[in-house]
Amino acid sequence: MAEGQTILGDVATKGVIVTSDQPVTGMSTVYVSGDVVGTLVAFTDIVRNNGGGGIVESLELIETTTQGVNAELWLFDRPIAAAADNAAHSISDADSLFAVGVIPLTLHFASALNSVSTARGVGMAFQCRNIARDLYGLLVTRGAPPYAVDGIRLKLSVIQE
Repeated sequence: MAEGQTILGDVATKGVIVTSDQPVTGMSTVYVSGDVVGTLVAFTDIVRNNGGGGIVESLELIETTTQGVNAELWLFDRPIAAAADNAAHSISDADSLFAVGVIPLTLHFASALNSVSTARGVGMAFQCRNIARDLYGLLVTRGAPPYAVDGIRLKLSVIQE
């Protein structure tokens, strides 16, 4: 089991729920809608075997501030040449072929000091490439949040096949 993962138990004897908790690094502080937030995030060992697959169950974005701004997590089955932090989101036609899907984050909950945005029941099937057990995520904001530098974590939960 990779660092930052939690196995919650068997699901109907067909799969295991694995949660990968990863920081978003390389962040600026002020963004506009459509900007890339941080650098590409690696969700390592998200499946049991090279070329394995699963179903994305949920995504949580945990912030050290109380922004609660809509965002998307673009998932890929391999590293891509992503736009830099704080630049307009843009991927090549070639890299778009490696997209697994996009998870919108539109449900936000705030405390006095931090916030959590969540997407539950995502139901997105995916397959890793045959030489890997990883997924890669690129966070794109759909608002203009002043995030704290490196103040975001992503928790991706999948049901392994």
